[in-house]
Amino acid sequence: MPLKKGAGRGTVSSNIEILVHDHESKGTIGNSRPANKTQAVKQAVAIALDKARASGGNGKAATAATKVKARKVKQRVGERPAPHQLRTSHRQALREDAS
Repeated sequence: MPLKKGAGRGTVSSNIEILVHDHESKGTIGNSRPANKTQAVKQAVAIALDKARASGGNGKAATAATKVKARKVKQRVGERPAPHQLRTSHRQALREDAS
């Protein structure tokens, strides 16, 4: 069955279901033969998201994970110094303890 066009979450989920069903019935997803269902699901997700990006639209489903990561990074900004500053302050603390 052909995949649906669109970048919404429902469309992407539907495409994943279609691809996994094809794997269960035929044993293939496109031209590949994933070794097990876990690999088939991972490949189905990749194919469905690629289809969503290619179809245009707002790409909400395709970028949902990226948006979540960006939100977490924004929450952390200002809470702690950069990693190289952490190392420097840690070294200074060790020096003070040693003396």
